[in-house]
Amino acid sequence: MFRMVPLLLAFLFTLEALTLSDACLAQDKHCLWQIKTASNTVFLLGSLHLMKPEHYPLDPALEAAFEQVDHIVTEVDIDSLAMPDVAQNIASTGLYMDGSRLSDKLSEKTYGVVKQTAEELGFNPAMLNQFRPWFAALTLATLKLQKLGFQPQFGIDKYFHTKAKTKNKDRHALETIHFQTSLLSKMSETMQEDMLLQTLIDLKTVDTYFDDLYQAWLTGDMQKLDGLLSDNYEDYPSIYKYMIVDRNKDWVPKIQQFMSSNGNYLVIVGAGHLVGKESVVDLLRAKGYRVEQL
Repeated sequence: MFRMVPLLLAFLFTLEALTLSDACLAQDKHCLWQIKTASNTVFLLGSLHLMKPEHYPLDPALEAAFEQVDHIVTEVDIDSLAMPDVAQNIASTGLYMDGSRLSDKLSEKTYGVVKQTAEELGFNPAMLNQFRPWFAALTLATLKLQKLGFQPQFGIDKYFHTKAKTKNKDRHALETIHFQTSLLSKMSETMQEDMLLQTLIDLKTVDTYFDDLYQAWLTGDMQKLDGLLSDNYEDYPSIYKYMIVDRNKDWVPKIQQFMSSNGNYLVIVGAGHLVGKESVVDLLRAKGYRVEQL
């Protein structure tokens, strides 16, 4: 079955977790890669955007990579998320501003499931009815994951971004939050509705599914992680290309610039961007770079 939630959460990627004792064990492999050039080293780290406090401390290999770098790169500037214009931008792109309603865009049966899901998650269905399908899907997925105990303040990118500030490391971003919301809002109505429909299906089993994802991430089993993330994504190839592959291709030239810059870099992006065909790792290897999993 194709899973929309991990694809959707390329913007808020999260994985189910093991116990604290499991999380602290050193692993042979990690969702971490290294590119050595003549001038510097660039690390690529697959991110979990929402985590639980008991997932810390992280594996020593991840901390060691952080200590070796001068620059931290995340998908967006995390500090910018607190700026007032961000909420305004989300409202203008994620909500219907012309009087339309979500219930007008979906079948009565589908909207009934949306309404029931919102009620189960403690969210006002009347408010959700003002959301465009992509924003409704992202909201329901995030609420479900938060109900399971995952929080963005414990995400890997947030953790290392905060740590970089305390150690005065340079911080950079591959995209802006405005770009990300624009990317979602520019999807066709059909694409947005497909995303919402599949998200509703995914939420029924998301807890057990994310446990498998986390274990694959934790043990560095990228073959399994790729299979879980991209399982039958042929069902929605246009969404996968639009949200994952096209962005990977945009990021590769930026990462190449890091390779010829001064200082070492740690690039932290959603783990789904680093596994499988046309992933960042795959694209860089196709260009002749040696990208070694650590």
